Formats: sequence, structure tokens, C-alpha cells
Amino acid sequence: NFLEKETGSIEVGKKADLIIIDRNIFEISATEIHQAKVLLTLFEGKKVFVDSTFTY
Repeated sequence: NFLEKETGSIEVGKKADLIIIDRNIFEISATEIHQAKVLLTLFEGKKVFVDSTFTY
């Protein structure tokens, strides 16, 4: 997509779309995933949501 300098990995200066959740979804059953709580959402490298209980 010719955006290698802007996207594709988590590095300083690149845009990032990601979430941080309160548990490791690879260690819980599929039936528990809906209980995971989103703590932080980044869209194009900018915070668009921060749960009030999340500290970083």
C-alpha cells in the first residue's frame, strides 16, 4: 500500500491503530473474550479513548 514509512509496525513516528485490554485474550477461552475491557484505544497514533481506571 506504499505506506511503509507511516504504518505496518509499532515504531516512533508511525501511525498506530490499536487497543489495550485488561487481559491476555490468548490465555482465556473464546466464551470469555466478550468480558475483556478496553482500557486504551489509539487511532492513527492518537488517543481516542482512555478508561478512567487505566494508568500508564
